[in-house]
Amino acid sequence: MNENDNDNGHTAQGEVRLTIDGAAAHVVFDRADAHNAPITMRVSKQSMSPMLAALPLQGDDLVRQRYGSEDFHEGVAAFTDKRPAGWIGV
Repeated sequence: MNENDNDNGHTAQGEVRLTIDGAAAHVVFDRADAHNAPITMRVSKQSMSPMLAALPLQGDDLVRQRYGSEDFHEGVAAFTDKRPAGWIGV
């Protein structure tokens, strides 16, 4: 928590922090929402949790997909060879 965090999970700026499966997700509401009742904010965050958890790929999966891809290796090779990359989308 930082100095702007309240104990009810939202900041004075209206930023709501969620943690799902160890990965942090940030959802920003407009400033007016930051002044809603704590129960309203808690229920809003709880309703978003299942949606974020249902995303097809989580943080570690995204990292593996990116750095394990042929395009990533092609990008590194192109950079070290000082040539344009030949992206294939895999």
